[in-house]
Amino acid sequence: MVAIFVRIRLTMGTEELQIGSSMSSATVQSRPEALMRYLLEGTSSQTGQEFFRALVRSAALAMDVAGVWITEYLRERKVLRSLAFWMNGQYIQDYEYSIAGTPCGVVIEEARLVHCPGRIIELFPNDSDLTALNAVS
Repeated sequence: MVAIFVRIRLTMGTEELQIGSSMSSATVQSRPEALMRYLLEGTSSQTGQEFFRALVRSAALAMDVAGVWITEYLRERKVLRSLAFWMNGQYIQDYEYSIAGTPCGVVIEEARLVHCPGRIIELFPNDSDLTALNAVS
């Protein structure tokens, strides 16, 4: 099974937002209709902050993943700050993630795709969130 990290960058004026999630290629290939249905049904009546919350929840359900988040990147602090974060069936409030020594750091700082099919904790030992989540890929 191949793990994929989806990262969508939205620019709204001077604000840059990131949407991220991990999923397997099997999920992506077998459920494109479900993805679109969940996203459209889950977000169609929402605006502002509620739209972001509905989007992360709907995306997680559609992709059958534990977590999806929308962040803004605080360049001066090198931190991703969640605008909406759905993890393990609940919303996470006020979450910040320092990108130093993390896969996100490579993606953002070096502007390149990162694919880790396994052993991600070994590859990024300073990312304590990966260890806490017992991440594999």
